[in-house]
Amino acid sequence: MKNRTLSVRKILNHDGKTLEHGAKTASGIRSIGIDKVTATELEKLRHRTKEEKMANRDIYEDNDLVICTQLGIPVSPRNINRTFYRLTEKAGLKRIRFHDLRHTHVVMLLKMRENNKRIAERMGWSSVMMLDRYSHITPHMQKETADAFGEMFFSAPNDTKKSLVE
Repeated sequence: MKNRTLSVRKILNHDGKTLEHGAKTASGIRSIGIDKVTATELEKLRHRTKEEKMANRDIYEDNDLVICTQLGIPVSPRNINRTFYRLTEKAGLKRIRFHDLRHTHVVMLLKMRENNKRIAERMGWSSVMMLDRYSHITPHMQKETADAFGEMFFSAPNDTKKSLVE
């Protein structure tokens, strides 16, 4: 938490119960930077997890997880989805799958004009080619880029424009 990173080192098998070391691809094993607010909240959760571990030490299964049940086992994907749906409904948001948060994250990073290589690394992709799936987002971004360039260029002093053209 001091470095504000999450480490992806294990994946939950499709049965929703078994953890496997590694990931689907070599690039899937990674560390992901997180913001201060998320790091603070995860630190609180980790503290609660340590308390649960001590309270249930005789039957606790230590999988080195921050998000887990009171007994240390992975949370059922069905329970995560159920909780996610309840929270999004309560917030008045459109219903999407939990996994769709990855797509939302990529779209937000693209709108922030984040570097494609950084996005690919963050998502655990071996190549920026995966961003082709998001090509439907870029047309309006091209217009935004053109408008921003035009605003910068045409508001620049004439001597700056001359040096740019030369």
